[in-house]
Amino acid sequence: MAVASTESFAHFGSKLFATITRENNFQNVFLSPASIALAMSMCTAGARHETLKQMLKVFDVSSIKDLENSANHVMQVFSNNREKKSSTIQSATDLLPSASDLSKVPNPSSVTLRLVNCLYVQKGFTIRDDYLDLLKHSFHSA
Repeated sequence: MAVASTESFAHFGSKLFATITRENNFQNVFLSPASIALAMSMCTAGARHETLKQMLKVFDVSSIKDLENSANHVMQVFSNNREKKSSTIQSATDLLPSASDLSKVPNPSSVTLRLVNCLYVQKGFTIRDDYLDLLKHSFHSA
């Protein structure tokens, strides 16, 4: 189930990378598809109506719950990194098949992966408590 729950992020990351490299004439590009997908998922979780439909379509999922499951698994991969670094290599490979080169890392315990995302809100805008709870639970946000 873990791999299936991350297919939407892997597919999103592949499409994003292909688009950005094409738009940059196939020059070297450095980005974090997982970070971008998580930040966009955080926004999607707060969307409603037509905006929500369009954002779910970007991830090729049918509900916020599906997106939450993907995000939660990605966050677990990064959380597990702090506790069990060698298992994180396998988790990262499950998350993004192209990460298979990570298995060649000679000393996995020397690798530290950290992920930090931040969303900014317009001054004076009130954020709903249920949205904050969702972000805290599914995205491990503070």
